[in-house]
Amino acid sequence: MKSERSILVPLFIAFVLGTSVSAVDFSSIGMSVTGTRTENGTDWTLLDDGAGEIVYSAQLDPDAKRLATMGSIIKALRATDVLTVTRLEVTNNPDQLRITVFPKSFVVEGQNLRAAVPGGLSFWYAKNAEYDFRVISGAYAIRMSGLFTTMSELVKTVKLAWADPVAFLLQRDPQYAVRRITEISIAVDALRKDLEDQTTSTATSFEETRAALDLAIEERMAADEQQMAALEAASSEQTAALLASDERDAAEFAAMKEAARVAAEEQARYLEATFTRLESAIMASLNTGFFRGPTVIPPEKIAWVVAQKTENPDQNTKALVAVAKAAKYKITDQEISIILLVKFGQQ
Repeated sequence: MKSERSILVPLFIAFVLGTSVSAVDFSSIGMSVTGTRTENGTDWTLLDDGAGEIVYSAQLDPDAKRLATMGSIIKALRATDVLTVTRLEVTNNPDQLRITVFPKSFVVEGQNLRAAVPGGLSFWYAKNAEYDFRVISGAYAIRMSGLFTTMSELVKTVKLAWADPVAFLLQRDPQYAVRRITEISIAVDALRKDLEDQTTSTATSFEETRAALDLAIEERMAADEQQMAALEAASSEQTAALLASDERDAAEFAAMKEAARVAAEEQARYLEATFTRLESAIMASLNTGFFRGPTVIPPEKIAWVVAQKTENPDQNTKALVAVAKAAKYKITDQEISIILLVKFGQQ
């Protein structure tokens, strides 16, 4: 009896699970069950919607809303002409319904972005239909998440993230610009400290060299005093040669000192140019619009805002916009705001 029970219980469980999946009316969303398959320990039910295979796994049957959402999302994926599908997975658990499509190709405006979505495109439904996946663009791995409305809108968003990840992050995450400015400021401070350390080291080296030269001159003068009698008897040519030697020593020291000054000035100019380029790059990345990407702000506009702000430190963006209009100076409100943020940390 015990052995019969041990056989019947697994059979009963298998029967219940089997009838649980088959009880779902997939025909209501235009799909039919074609079989089952086990992959890596997961049991999949195979569905067909007339456009290809769909693998489906569930901890519980989806309710009517989830089933309808599943059908509408898959229809949207099938309808788009930018996507060809390698595999389409659907899972349903108590928390959410999730649909993941692994594209064979994902061609947007002539560019195949399949490699940009290595984890596929994932959609899920709990209360609303949403998407959640990552787009890879260069060194950036951008998380894409939001409400799913249409495939055309989603494709536009993916294209923007892939084509210009910095502009996308600036638009979607206002704090990104602040973090980047902070990182660059830290890097510039490190450069400045390095320059100061180098300048201090150079100055110390020059001081040590000058001290050594002074000591050498003192020793030379002491030797000269001891040999004064001999020098007085020396020829005028020998005396001139000695004086020329002292002059050369002094000239060499002056040349070393001048070279150090020039090197320090060149380092300072390099650092200032580097910082200016960094600021210009940040401003350009912030200066975007709906129909354009990052745009460089002309130096003369930056100089004008800096001059106005320096003359009147209490001015904010609104005040400077009024000044520009009164002076008929051609500069946008956005450009003024960006320059104040980057140059003064204010808006």
